[in-house]
Amino acid sequence: MANSENLKPIKKGALSKEEAKRRGQIGGKKRAENYEKRKALKELLEIGLQLIDSETGETNDFAMVMAQIEKAKKGDTQAFTTIRDTIGEKPKDIVENIVAPIIDFGGVKIWHTATYCLHKGSILTSLINTL
Repeated sequence: MANSENLKPIKKGALSKEEAKRRGQIGGKKRAENYEKRKALKELLEIGLQLIDSETGETNDFAMVMAQIEKAKKGDTQAFTTIRDTIGEKPKDIVENIVAPIIDFGGVKIWHTATYCLHKGSILTSLINTL
């Protein structure tokens, strides 16, 4: 198995076309195997979420949603964030560069540049440049 001790960088042109093709095929087959494993796991999870909980008589996915809602109602901010993001209400980070006009201070001209993060409502960085 690859790890940091046995990885060896390959210099450009060091492999023949046949060897590069062979290694590419091996990598492609491994990628396809991993994709199939992830696909099978996803299908199993989807089936598991639709199973009925014997205690409540509800589907597992419904029980999980209700558990997250209950946690959020008790003040769990991570549960709130998960619910908000899942329903598509995640705020976007809007970053703007604001450049103020050049100001003349007794023959020395400066301008002020600030990066402003809109959803947080705060100035992240401030830089004064002199000409």
